[in-house]
Amino acid sequence: DREIDIVSGKSKNYEIECQESKICLSLPGIRDMCNRDIELWSRGIPSLRPRFTSELAVDIPDNIYIPVDYSKCTNVEERIKQIINTYFKVRGDGKLLKQISNNSREFYLQNFTPPKIAEFTLDKILTHFD
Repeated sequence: DREIDIVSGKSKNYEIECQESKICLSLPGIRDMCNRDIELWSRGIPSLRPRFTSELAVDIPDNIYIPVDYSKCTNVEERIKQIINTYFKVRGDGKLLKQISNNSREFYLQNFTPPKIAEFTLDKILTHFD
C-alpha cells in the first residue's frame, strides 16, 4: 500500500526518532538549506529533500542526501507526489541508504564541524579585503 501517515507537531523524542528512522524528510524553509540538513548529516541519517538549487558557500553534492527533482513540477500537488514517489523508490534500498549515510557523515566532518565552520569564517573575514 502506498499510504503515508504524516503527523504534524513537536516531538519530545526528536533525536531518537530521527536516529531510528531509515529516512528523514528535510524540507527547506525560507532558504534552500535548513539547519535540519546539517543535523542529519552530522548523525549520518539519510534525508529526503528537494535537490539543492542555490549557490552556497559549500557545494552540496547529490550523494549525501536523496534528491527530489522538482524541475518538472508545476504545482504543490506535483511536488508532493514527487516526494512520495522518490521515497517509495528508495526506502527498501539498504545499500543506497547506507552509502548516503556514510557520505553525509563524511561530508559533515569535512565541512560543518564547529572547527571547520570557524576556519571557513575566519578565512572569509581575512580574505574579504584582499
